Amino acid sequence: MKKIMKKNHYKPACLMSIHGYLSTGKWQTMLDEVLDDTDIIHKPYKYGLKIFRVFPHQINNDTIKFRDWYFKRVNEMHFRTEEPFHRPSIIAHSLGSWILAKALLTYPELKFDKIFLHGSIVPSDFDWFKLILNGQINSIICETCKNDKVVPFGVIFTSSIKGCGKFGIYQKSSFIREENISEYGHSSFQYKEHFKQYVIKRLYETPHQLSVINGSETTEIDIVKIFKQSNEIDKSAYSEAYNDSPISIQTAMNWYRIEKDIWSFVKNIYTKEILAYINAIPVNDETYQKFMCGQLNEIDLKSNEILVLDTSSNYNLIVLSIAIKKGLNYEENTLHRGRIAEILIMTAITKINSYLSKRKKLKKIGAVAWTAEGEKLCKGFCMTKKEDVKSDFPYYEIDLKNFDKKLLSEANFMSKWWFNKKLKI
Repeated sequence: MKKIMKKNHYKPACLMSIHGYLSTGKWQTMLDEVLDDTDIIHKPYKYGLKIFRVFPHQINNDTIKFRDWYFKRVNEMHFRTEEPFHRPSIIAHSLGSWILAKALLTYPELKFDKIFLHGSIVPSDFDWFKLILNGQINSIICETCKNDKVVPFGVIFTSSIKGCGKFGIYQKSSFIREENISEYGHSSFQYKEHFKQYVIKRLYETPHQLSVINGSETTEIDIVKIFKQSNEIDKSAYSEAYNDSPISIQTAMNWYRIEKDIWSFVKNIYTKEILAYINAIPVNDETYQKFMCGQLNEIDLKSNEILVLDTSSNYNLIVLSIAIKKGLNYEENTLHRGRIAEILIMTAITKINSYLSKRKKLKKIGAVAWTAEGEKLCKGFCMTKKEDVKSDFPYYEIDLKNFDKKLLSEANFMSKWWFNKKLKI
């Protein structure tokens, strides 16, 4: 296993493919010829011509057939798909991309290294972050073409005329790569040199080795070990003022027993090392006000002041800490600080949006910016600085009563970070 982690030791073993509507997948045969010069095995999935089989229940049947085909191929090749280095990649064209996306959403056991999208009808606002955070995809490479006249007809299958093959992907991240080839049409990718330069070259890029652990997915034995590591992260990431009165493991355990989903962690899959975490506490109005006025420190939070998310109809969130371990030995493309920060931010905003989507009422979100990086994140989360707090560190909050929740979306935050680079950690 150690050899796999060394730079330049990753070797892709399998490339799958799925063709589009009104196609027999001739380009998949061409791909066989291209891969003859490599050690990569090609596994094409062909569902046949779909002239009239376009109703939702028929597409659902296609996702089931694809699921069964996937597991058969994976088992034949003895892949350990829970590990990023032991997953197939896949090329998906047109309707095939929608069958793939639906299958991934429906069956979390489907896992891929890289997904290549060509002429994709998957809606631009599709939630790829969810699949990345679930550990189902390492990265997405989407080819876009503004001149693609076929993609909008994907509305027949997806109910959206804005397919990402024409309009791009709204969510922005280093885990998602877009390439705009403006002169292409819907099927112009189907030639050998393009497969060699565009697909095979990228197949050899080393997958990242990060995964997310939510507190609700852990046991008490696990969480004690994790807390010991997160305490070390605090020491490396925060100033002496923060660490003067650290939260004890016993206090953290008391909180954990009330609401496990307070914490989310990012770990290295292979070493099991905790690299980063976020800690957000649900509290009532009175506790929130005391904290945001500087009258209550986090070490003074009592267990009875913490709410249970599943049973509370109204609550506020206090983001106590977002931290990334310093002094890590990063490897190119697989484990660098920016990617750890990205996946942590995806986790944070996805979690907040899951609260907003429920009928329960999330009223306010507050935080103390203990570091300059933390202040950038607060601004990135569209939080407003509180001017009436006497403290050496700035306090920020969002009042969701009159707030455009779209500003708190993963796509909005990551777009600002990714394009403007103002929020880079």
